[in-house]
Amino acid sequence: LRIPILERAEKVFKELGLPITPRLAGTSSIDFAVAGASKTTAVHWILENTEKLKGISLNKDQLLADSSLIEVWGDKYSTINGGTDRHICEGLPKDVRAIDFRQEEPSELPTGYNIQFWDGQKHLHHGLLEYLQSR
Repeated sequence: LRIPILERAEKVFKELGLPITPRLAGTSSIDFAVAGASKTTAVHWILENTEKLKGISLNKDQLLADSSLIEVWGDKYSTINGGTDRHICEGLPKDVRAIDFRQEEPSELPTGYNIQFWDGQKHLHHGLLEYLQSR
């Protein structure tokens, strides 16, 4: 069902001249993103926004020098099945820890990144809650 919706959305956005790109997301959803923007560009924007970082007592040099200051949480890192959370990793040093709260096929994950599978009892958003409560 998502494919016809995605195709129709692409057609409508093109006809209206809207710079919106529909993408398959998760197992039952569609993401609508501004063309040219991604989670990678958002991470780069944050790292370059010195005022925002200063507001949380950090700076880009600190974050890039100490990867333990950053942790990525997501549920779709697959390079095959539309995983957009991997794009967060692409904007950061490869040793930044990323936790995958979905049970994905390890061979579908991007290589060289510190992506770890959550081994708790629950997964997806319930897994994130379980993780946060365990800290």
